[in-house]
Amino acid sequence: MPKVHSHYENLKIARDASPDDIRAAYRTLTRRHHPDRNPENADSERVMSVINVAYGVLSDPVKRAEHDRWIAISEAAPEKPAARPMRGKPTLHVPTGRYQTPPSELEKAAVQRARQARFDKRV
Repeated sequence: MPKVHSHYENLKIARDASPDDIRAAYRTLTRRHHPDRNPENADSERVMSVINVAYGVLSDPVKRAEHDRWIAISEAAPEKPAARPMRGKPTLHVPTGRYQTPPSELEKAAVQRARQARFDKRV
């Protein structure tokens, strides 16, 4: 079961936190990390952005329920196996919308385009 980094962790609260707990954590973190209070900290804007997004999701019941479903699905997924070292020549994977084209299909298409180009030159 993989460990999932969630908006709950960003606000440093439990997953069963009440709306009041969420609001209190947001206010506490906002006071601590706001860029106006930390002008010397260049990272404070990024931290505030993370806090704001987390609060936006967790303060909305619909978005929070969707986030909780995502966490449950992510935690239920099996661990990805460790990558094996590559053998042989590297292959090219090009995302084509929703699915990826297998390397063998890409190679076939490249050969067909080359043949067509040679044929077009002759004609």
